[in-house]
Amino acid sequence: MEAKRNKTKILLIDDEIEIRDLLDRLLSKRGYEVFLASNGREALKMLEKSFELILLDQLMPELSGLRTFAEMKKKKNFNTPVIMLTAHESTHLAVSFMKEGGTDFIVKPIDGDILDLQIRRALEKNELIRKLHEAEVSQIAALKINQLKDDLLKSMNHELRTPLDQIVGSTHLLAMEVPQELSKHLNFIQQGVKMLTLLAENISHIIPLLAGSVEPNLQPLALSKIVFDLERAIEPTVKEKGLSCAISFSEDLPLVKVDRELLVRTIRHLLDNALKFTDTGSITANAKLEGDRVVIVVKDTGIGIPQNRLKNIFERFSKVDKSGQRLGAGLGLYICQKLIELMGGKIWVKSDLSKGSTFYVSLLKNHK
Repeated sequence: MEAKRNKTKILLIDDEIEIRDLLDRLLSKRGYEVFLASNGREALKMLEKSFELILLDQLMPELSGLRTFAEMKKKKNFNTPVIMLTAHESTHLAVSFMKEGGTDFIVKPIDGDILDLQIRRALEKNELIRKLHEAEVSQIAALKINQLKDDLLKSMNHELRTPLDQIVGSTHLLAMEVPQELSKHLNFIQQGVKMLTLLAENISHIIPLLAGSVEPNLQPLALSKIVFDLERAIEPTVKEKGLSCAISFSEDLPLVKVDRELLVRTIRHLLDNALKFTDTGSITANAKLEGDRVVIVVKDTGIGIPQNRLKNIFERFSKVDKSGQRLGAGLGLYICQKLIELMGGKIWVKSDLSKGSTFYVSLLKNHK
């Protein structure tokens, strides 16, 4: 993840040298490659280079931020996300900027952590759009993606709008609140970003599945070798919720023939799912040998799944309610099932409402 962010090129446009230097230092420390422009005209000349994101000050001499952005859009194939830097008294101009197609804005004085979150959100959104575009123009995926697109966008409409509202609203508050009150709003932002990231990941995973372009690299694997990866991935959420969590895959189990990356992705989603729907109690993951198969068991003490939902829980857009809330886009378990099937395995679930759920993943034992 860090290596990818090191390659991210950002064009920073601001006429105040103190702000340019400050933001240059803040962003460089976070692994971005920063290019500087002191005014709009200089920035427009620099657009001959390729940037992943642009930070644009609104109040500049000669060309304002809005005028500079208007000139940028005249460039052929310009689709770089642009975040406006604006003073509190100029937020009405930032609103105009958003109406003209701007990606986002942040109010000065700028907090480095908040800016970093907004940059990541903008990059993730742009990457999502790029992948959807690639899928649509792909001759192989065209029919399947076109059929999915309307249903997918309708299903995700509410889920995307909610975290976006949280992020934008909390960003305004953070710019005006005293320091001791920042943590509460920052938590809202982090939760919103987490939801968007999960949605983007699911979409990036489902597109190649629908196109039939996922080819698993099946290799012998000892399940004990993936325990650390799984524990590290879920540790922050486990600590935050104060749950008991144990992942134990015995070294005595026979090897399974799987694609390691796809298996880790699947089991991690099952663990994340268990954490999402478990507020008290425990989550466990272990495995056992049954004939020529190794069965992984992920169990939680969460809210459970109604019996009338079990038969379609692995279908696209199938979601479980939690306290009346529709959570996620309902793609995760569908992706899990498809990935396990690609590796020659099976997945199923048993659940008792208010007592918890148990997911089973059956994998073929490796035969020498």
